[in-house]
Amino acid sequence: MIIIGTDVGKQGHVYAFDRATGKVRWKYLVTTSAYLDCGVATSLVRNDESVYTVAQGDDLLCFDIATGQLRWHFASNFDRTKTEWANAPVLAGNAVIFDGHDGVVYALDADSGKVLWKTNLNSPVTTSPIVIGDCVYAATEGHFYRLRIKDGTNLGSIAISGEPWRNVSIAGDNLFAMSDMGTDKGELLACLNLATNHVQWVVNPPGQPEGWGTAWPYLWHGEVLASDKGHLYAYRESDGSLAWSHDFPGQLVRGIGVTADTLYIGTMHGMIYAFKPPEQP
Repeated sequence: MIIIGTDVGKQGHVYAFDRATGKVRWKYLVTTSAYLDCGVATSLVRNDESVYTVAQGDDLLCFDIATGQLRWHFASNFDRTKTEWANAPVLAGNAVIFDGHDGVVYALDADSGKVLWKTNLNSPVTTSPIVIGDCVYAATEGHFYRLRIKDGTNLGSIAISGEPWRNVSIAGDNLFAMSDMGTDKGELLACLNLATNHVQWVVNPPGQPEGWGTAWPYLWHGEVLASDKGHLYAYRESDGSLAWSHDFPGQLVRGIGVTADTLYIGTMHGMIYAFKPPEQP
C-alpha cells in the first residue's frame, strides 16, 4: 500500500491506496483539530503492522496498517482552538517520539501508546524530532536540544537564531535546518555541527526576503538544496558557499526527489521538472 495524509478543511483523511491499482483500501477521517484545518500534513512512519502520524490538532495517531483501525491516540496539551503545522513523529526502537506544540517532547510505547517519558522544554517545539545515535534532537525558538532517548534527560543545547521549523536533515556531524527570523526578517538556512555544538555557517535567501520555499534542506552529493521563489540554490555542506543555482521563473520549488544524476523538482504551481545540475569543475 501507499499511505498518505490530507489536510483540506474539515475533510482531512489518512488514505491507504493499493500500490498496483490505486484503489482505496481504507481511509480514516481525522477531526482532532477545532480550527479550520483538520487532517494530517506530516510524514507517516511504519513499525511492523502499525503506522504513526500526527494530526493538525497535535494528536499522535497509531493505525493498524492492514485495516486502518485506530489502535490508540495521544493528545498533547496544545490549545486546539489555535493552529500550527504539526511535527512528524519518529521511531527509536519500540518508542515513538513526538514533539508537542505544548513545549513537551514525549516518548510513547509503540504498541500501547503508554508514555515512557516526557521532557518539558518550556516553549513550543517547532521541528520534527530526529534520532542520532542514542539521542534525539528537537528545537524551540532559539535552541536545538539534545535529549537522551532512554529517559529524556536534557543533555544540552545549541543556540540558533530564530525559530527552526518542520524537518531537518543530517549528514555526518552536521545538522541542517531552516529558521524563521520573524516578521519582515525572512528566514535563514543554518548548518549546526553536533560534534562542536555550534553553528558552523548560515545563509539567507539571496533575493527573496520572504524566505525559503522547500519543505526542508535536501542533501545531494555533498550539497544542500534550498529554494526561494523562482530559484534553486545548492550550497556546499562544508562551508555554505554557493556551488550552483538555477532559475525556475515564477515557480516555488517545494519538493525534490533525487537519483544519482537527476533531480526531480516539484513546484507549488503544479509543474514537475527533471533537471540535471551543471557539472562542477
